[in-house]
Amino acid sequence: MFLSKPCFPVSFAKEEVDALVKKTLGRKYWRDYNTSKTSLFFEPYYLFTYDALFEEKSEETGALVAKDTESGDMALNAVSGEFDEKVAPLIEEQEPEILKASPAPEGVEVEIERAYLSEAEVKKIVPMRLAAKLGVARQNIELSGFTFAFIPFWRIDVEVNEKEYELVVNAVTGEIAPEDEIPYREKSILELVGETVSELRSPNAWVEYSQRVLQRIVESEILHSIGKAILTNRYVQIAIVVVILAVAFWPKPA
Repeated sequence: MFLSKPCFPVSFAKEEVDALVKKTLGRKYWRDYNTSKTSLFFEPYYLFTYDALFEEKSEETGALVAKDTESGDMALNAVSGEFDEKVAPLIEEQEPEILKASPAPEGVEVEIERAYLSEAEVKKIVPMRLAAKLGVARQNIELSGFTFAFIPFWRIDVEVNEKEYELVVNAVTGEIAPEDEIPYREKSILELVGETVSELRSPNAWVEYSQRVLQRIVESEILHSIGKAILTNRYVQIAIVVVILAVAFWPKPA
């Protein structure tokens, strides 16, 4: 038996994860990158439902009276002891199961994290932390439906622009993080010109593009400093290059 504790199923295979990484990097204009390592790890979580009671002082008596209630799902990482609201809805969407065999393909490293917090410890600390998070008294927190389960994640080490980044993909939902750490690639002037020429094949695009250029001109205060705008405004630069190309390659009359 691979895992003696319940685990959420791996819904995204390695091939699908590779495609997600490619798509994510593509959105940031990176086409050349290297994947140095891909591994699958299982993180232990406690998932549960909470009910919170909000109170306020009565203006007449000064006594606390019920104002509102709130219910929700929450998850606590059994390794770090931190709440993870992103994985909390899993308990409502899928049922964890006992894995009899590893879902990782041959040659892919598999790690199983050990839980550092017991259920008894979690039930003791969660009411305090939730009370502080929601701004209610500790006695106004009720917990129910405790479930312990492992959640699988893919860890991908990628090299982008000679820098190493680690991406983590939830193998159940396909959510990828932390993509914000990877910067956008600056496009070259030739790429920008190529995109602009492609856009301007449509007559309607000329109107839209002209408006964008004019807006950039106004925002950069070119009316006050034309030279400065030409040097610093990318849209103005592209417009100039497009005009030059149009003049250079425009068909000459026979």
